[in-house]
Amino acid sequence: MTMVITTEIFAAVGGEGMCQGVFLVWDYIRDNKDAVSCDNAYYEGICGNYSGNEYNNCQNFVYDIGASGLSSFCEDAKYGSSGDGWSDFAVSEGYCQYGYEMPYHLRFAYHGAGTDEVLSSAFEDLTYSDNTSIRCYNDDNAYQMFLTVCDCGERMDDLSAWYDQCPESIYESGEVGSTCYLGNDGEQTLLCVPFEEAFNTDGCQICWCEGYNGDVVDDGWTNAGATGSLYSEGVEFIDLMSSRAEDSSWGAYAYGCSTQVSGTWACDSGYYYNSANNCSVCPAHSSGKQTSAYANTDGMTGCYLPAGTYTDDVGTFVYSQDCYYSN
Repeated sequence: MTMVITTEIFAAVGGEGMCQGVFLVWDYIRDNKDAVSCDNAYYEGICGNYSGNEYNNCQNFVYDIGASGLSSFCEDAKYGSSGDGWSDFAVSEGYCQYGYEMPYHLRFAYHGAGTDEVLSSAFEDLTYSDNTSIRCYNDDNAYQMFLTVCDCGERMDDLSAWYDQCPESIYESGEVGSTCYLGNDGEQTLLCVPFEEAFNTDGCQICWCEGYNGDVVDDGWTNAGATGSLYSEGVEFIDLMSSRAEDSSWGAYAYGCSTQVSGTWACDSGYYYNSANNCSVCPAHSSGKQTSAYANTDGMTGCYLPAGTYTDDVGTFVYSQDCYYSN
C-alpha cells in the first residue's frame, strides 16, 4: 500500500514530526518484512523513500533513537504481534503527544485507504481514548476538524445526504473547510466537524437527530402483551458535550449526539397498576361500569364509577362526579 502523509495533518500538534517518523519506519518494515534487514545502514533507504518533511521526520527519529535502539525497534516491527506496536513505543518514549489519537490520523492519511479501514481506526480511537478532541484534519493555519459521533439510530437523518464525503486525505483535497461525512458502521455515523462548530453547537443539531439536547421523544402507548399493560418507549437526545453525556448510550468521550432510552409502563382503561409492570382488572361492580383512566399508573384507588345515574335493588341514584374506589 502506498502511503501519503502530509505536514498539514500534523500542523499545530506538538511533537508530531517525530511521532510521524516512528510510524514511517515501523510501517515500512512491517510492509516489507521479507526484504528488510535490521542492518542500521538500511534505514537510509527507508527514509530516502520519502521527500520533504516526511523524510526529515524519518531521519530525525532514526538519529534520535540511535543504532542499538534501531536494531531492537526493527526486530519488534518485523516480528511483534501487534501491527500498532509502534504507537505503544512512541507514546512510552514521548514521541507522540496524544497517544491513541495519533494512529487514527496516520491511518487516515493512507492514500486509497478503504472506508472500512478508516472507520475501524476512528472507532478504535474513540473507544480507547479518554480525549474528547480527536482530530480529523489540520491545515497550515491550524484549522482543526474533529471526530463527531452521531448515535441516534433510526431517529436521525441519513447524514450522507446532508454532508459531502470526507476526502481520503488532505493531501489530495487541500483544506476540507466544512463538516464532512466520514461513514457509518451500520449503527453509528462519524463526521469530521470544524472545532468551533463541534465545541459550540448542540451535537444533536449537527447530527440531524429528531430532537435537540434534552428533548424526549416517545412513540406513544402500545399493548405490552400482558393483560391490560401498556408500554411507551421514550428516547432522550443527549449532546455529548453536556453534563448528561455519561448517561447516554455512548459516553462522554466524543463530540456529537447520543441517546438514552427509558421505558414507561401504565395500564389500559379498566385496569389498575399492580406491581412490577403488571396490571389487574378493576374490582367488579354490580353495574359493570367500573373503569380507570387510559394509561394510568395508579393503584386500585384509580378505579372509579363514572358520574351518572345508576339503578340497583335498592333504587335509583345519581353520582354527580366520578366515584373512586375506596378501601
